[in-house]
Amino acid sequence: MMMVKQGEFVKIEYTGRVKDSGEVFDTTDESVAKENNVYDPSAQYGARIICVGKGHVLKGLDAAIAEHKVGDSFTVSLKPEDAFGKKSAKLIQLISTGKFKKEGINPVPGMRVNVDNMTGTIKSVSGGRTLVDFNHPLAGKELVYEVRIVEPVSDRREQVAGMVEFYTGLKPVKVEYSSKAPKGAPESGEKKKSEKEAAAEGKEKKGVEKAGKPAEAGKEEKTQDKDSVTVYLSTAIPEEIQKIIGDKIKEIVSVKNISFAIGKE
Repeated sequence: MMMVKQGEFVKIEYTGRVKDSGEVFDTTDESVAKENNVYDPSAQYGARIICVGKGHVLKGLDAAIAEHKVGDSFTVSLKPEDAFGKKSAKLIQLISTGKFKKEGINPVPGMRVNVDNMTGTIKSVSGGRTLVDFNHPLAGKELVYEVRIVEPVSDRREQVAGMVEFYTGLKPVKVEYSSKAPKGAPESGEKKKSEKEAAAEGKEKKGVEKAGKPAEAGKEEKTQDKDSVTVYLSTAIPEEIQKIIGDKIKEIVSVKNISFAIGKE
């Protein structure tokens, strides 16, 4: 089997650990999450769909996947620069404790806080000053990933479903190709036939049907438009978010149009 290529869609299973401590911080395996006290009831577990080289996983993990084949299981160690980056001293800041108090927050070490649209972790509180680290919690750490490349994903509907789940955290109920107009139906902007023309055409068609195979009344031929898909979700998302997500997905998946709707299984 060929190596996985950049731009290909695959399903992967993985578990990520901090190299020094062995602590699990991310996994697609629900049982592993529960065993290691990182289970999130709102998360979707199971194999995930990614497009290799599009930044859907950490840079070092992305590169490692492209060096393996579908069906491979492997372990890869990532340096900080290939994971969540090195720690930056500039992102460790002293902030007035009073600023938190005004917002009704009693700062304590370990608390996660949002300051000026940046999320950080409080390291210490003393003398009216609070030390906040805005680095990613895993910045500066070496990581180890256990990975299995489950299978390739070639169906565009499945690719779209995977990308919707990646960008929204919502698992689509279903994704369907849009239907094309039946053969013979007037295209948008096409001049409508006159009643006389339609009647004459109907008589001619009826005569042909009598001579040959009888027509099936009311049955129209439907075809799929594989350039257009409809994504059915159990929860509505704002139109502006639909557009942003739709545009992102169209850059990755070979579809021209994406619409969203509410639907059930």
